[in-house]
Amino acid sequence: MPIRRFLFLLLLIVCILAGAGFMVWQYFSPSDERRIAALLEECADAVAFGRGEAPAGALLKLRVIESRIEDELTIRWRRRGAVQEQRLDRRAVMGHLASSRKYLSDLQIDLSDLNITVDGDSAFAESSIQLSGHATDGRWDDPILEEVSFELVRRDGVWRVAAVNTRDFMEK
Repeated sequence: MPIRRFLFLLLLIVCILAGAGFMVWQYFSPSDERRIAALLEECADAVAFGRGEAPAGALLKLRVIESRIEDELTIRWRRRGAVQEQRLDRRAVMGHLASSRKYLSDLQIDLSDLNITVDGDSAFAESSIQLSGHATDGRWDDPILEEVSFELVRRDGVWRVAAVNTRDFMEK
């Protein structure tokens, strides 16, 4: 009888530990929503730069973007009811981001109110983005607030941005 009781207690302890281990794994394992939020924050940090940041360091930061976007990125913006669209390959995106440093002395990007919806291997994220910075010619130093949505796809288990859509903040 004591052996049966011992085996039962041992089996009960193993089940409890396995259940607790599974719960801990679930808690610390990032969900798709958390992965996407981290990806978008990482992209915002890579694009942002401060005054006097070394160009070489800035270009290394931008290399993060290259692996976070699809081969072709679609950019759509809506202004006063008209929708415009442009498709850029990775090289063109990198070129535009690098050349923005010629016109801006610094740029900060703040994502807020991030809302992410995952549907299989595609996802949609909406956010308010505040851009703050200064133009080298002094023409821009007011923050810009934009409503932005991102379309993402998962390829080989990795999330990438496929499209960026912006619209006037008050248009919502």
